[in-house]
Amino acid sequence: EDRTMNVLFDVDETLSKLELDKDTPIDETIAILKALAKDDHFIYVSSGGGVDYAERRCRQLGIAGYVAKIVPKDPDIIKLLNIDVSFDDQETRFGKVNLQVRVR
Repeated sequence: EDRTMNVLFDVDETLSKLELDKDTPIDETIAILKALAKDDHFIYVSSGGGVDYAERRCRQLGIAGYVAKIVPKDPDIIKLLNIDVSFDDQETRFGKVNLQVRVR
């Protein structure tokens, strides 16, 4: 059965890696985000840096057009979104399935 999933992505260390003021997109997780969006899944993005920061980062990473909504990284708000899958570099419990991103 095909159904639309609600998928949440963190920004820093999940979609991009910040090192010594150099920002490197993490192509693999960006590719997953784009593929899920193209399959009509609902993409949320959240960041501890706040909504404005997340919006700016999505534009810089070229993924703003794939993101349905940017939300505060507030567990009480995220709980209401019924997230199916969450991608984050931190261990979280935001989704039914929570994938911890680790970049070598």
